[in-house]
Parts: sequence; structure tokens; C-alpha cells
Amino acid sequence: MPRALDPELRAAILASIQAIADGQAPERSAAAVAREHDVSRPSVTKIAAAHDLSHVWNREHTARASRAKQQDNRALRAELSRQMLEDASRLRQRLWVPSTTVTATGAKVVTEIPTAADAKHLLAYQSLVKSSADIDARDAADDQHAAVDAWLASLLSPGA
Repeated sequence: MPRALDPELRAAILASIQAIADGQAPERSAAAVAREHDVSRPSVTKIAAAHDLSHVWNREHTARASRAKQQDNRALRAELSRQMLEDASRLRQRLWVPSTTVTATGAKVVTEIPTAADAKHLLAYQSLVKSSADIDARDAADDQHAAVDAWLASLLSPGA
């Protein structure tokens, strides 16, 4: 059975935890406090729990910030997808403008379809459309995952 912590050590650990709770060292983890006092992490978390200070390591604010960043990124992807489609539309209009080619005999040939010279533009057009579709597919998959997560949460929630 592990030995009880010295009351002075316990007080020092509590003071470190209290400093975190007071915002003096908000980035400190329970493991960092444990290393500082040469005790185990569970010893630190038990002392925090005994003094109703377990909340100092609550990661909910980090999770909220992460979800907000994901939403910001989704909005940026949607805007990028829209811009890609606009670029593709401009490229398409440019590709379908009639062009005049002069042959080796000096004859002028008017074409109304993209020519071999337009190959790089056709590849760019294809790439823009595909990239836009990939972005949309990713966000649709995220929606599906969120729906499945909500469904599983409803199944696992108490009283369901």
C-alpha cells in the first residue's frame, strides 16, 4: 500500500493546483505538477478532487475552440470551392471562344472547339472542377459523420 503524502508536500501540491485555478499558471498540467513535486499524477488529481479543483484541467474550452476552428475552416473551404468554380467557368468561356489558326499553306481555319493548344487550359479546368468536387465531398462526409455521432450519442445516452 502506498504511503501517505507528507502534509507539507500535500499543501505544496494544493498550492500549485490553486495557482492553476487562479489563472497564475493556466497552462500547467497535472503531470507537470506531479513532476515538480516528485509524486504521481494520480496523487495530484486526487488532491485536486478532494478540494473540488478537478475542473482546472477541464478541456471543454479547448474542444469548443477546436469545433469553432473546424467551422471556420469549413466556411473557408466552401468559399474556395465557390471561387474554383468561378475560375473554371471563366476558363470554360475562354476555351469555347472561336479561334483562328493559320495552316502551313496560309489558309485560315476557324475552330469553335478547344484545340490541342488549349490542352493546359483543359487540364486546369478539369483540375478546378475536380478539386471543387473533392472539397464538397469532404464536407458532405463530415456531415454524415456528425449525423452518425449524434445517432450513437442518442443510443448511448442514459434514459434513451
